[in-house]
Amino acid sequence: MTEISSRTGGGIGRAPEDNGWMLEGLELPGVRHAVVCSRDGLPLAWSASTERWQAEHLSAACAGFAQLGDGLAAALTGASGSRAADAPAEAAGGQAVPVESVQEQFMKYPDAVLFVRGAAHNTVLAVWADKSIDPALVARQMQRQVDWIGRGMNAPARTGRS
Repeated sequence: MTEISSRTGGGIGRAPEDNGWMLEGLELPGVRHAVVCSRDGLPLAWSASTERWQAEHLSAACAGFAQLGDGLAAALTGASGSRAADAPAEAAGGQAVPVESVQEQFMKYPDAVLFVRGAAHNTVLAVWADKSIDPALVARQMQRQVDWIGRGMNAPARTGRS
């Protein structure tokens, strides 16, 4: 396993291509791509094995996937008016992911598996891996990354103003 960088606490930089250090712990055999994105689909960081265009596509899809899960949970639990993704992580008892949000999702493809989880306030962590990878290992390492990065992953919500 890759040794985690000592660059903690710096938060998300302005250039997503400079934030790959946040995903070094996910450089596991079989992991093809790892991305941190905002809940509205903007890539905030991506792994060294991921090109910008791949990060953009994966970010958009995973943000939609996470929102779909949150919408389904809200519909089936009768939640009204509030979006779980907008609640600060601290309101969830110190957990990185608000308990009302989808915590983990995955999709199996013929040759790959997509793992998606809430990361911090307004962010999603996604991993695209070979189908032979151990899902428990990926889930555990994703949780470690979320715990390790913590508030550095927080992303402000975008507004309609430029």
